[in-house]
Amino acid sequence: QSRDRMRFDFTINNQRKIEVKSTIKPVRIHHFKHSQLLSLTYDIRIVSIMLQKSDAGLSLKEVIDTIRSLYQSNYDLMLHIDTLISGIDNEELELLQYDEPYLRNNIRIYDAKDIPHFNELTPEGIFNAEYDSCLTNVSYNGIEQTISWVEGA
Repeated sequence: QSRDRMRFDFTINNQRKIEVKSTIKPVRIHHFKHSQLLSLTYDIRIVSIMLQKSDAGLSLKEVIDTIRSLYQSNYDLMLHIDTLISGIDNEELELLQYDEPYLRNNIRIYDAKDIPHFNELTPEGIFNAEYDSCLTNVSYNGIEQTISWVEGA
């Protein structure tokens, strides 16, 4: 997102969007805005990441440092990250640690239309409809399929 409060985390093009969700719950349940799952305008993919805390895991500080290293010439991204973490000190970022092998084994990519949701557009006069959806029994896409989807944009 270039700004906070945008509907989707990533825009591939005018029609293709990606939303990223994470959870530390033992079940793959995420909170969605209705418009993130049902759209006549967009082709939406949901990246679901299950996390498990670990005393010797990958820290949030390490993730941020890696992003800074890879995208150091992207001034807008650097400014956005700095704004997001401005109230958090480095020690706290180092204490937020997650089991990296667990994380890597528990990333799934879904087509939004396959995720349980209400199958009707939001009625006139209703705003900001949100709900939790369980993705446990939903089929997901492989990484190759997702790369083809992104490249086909």
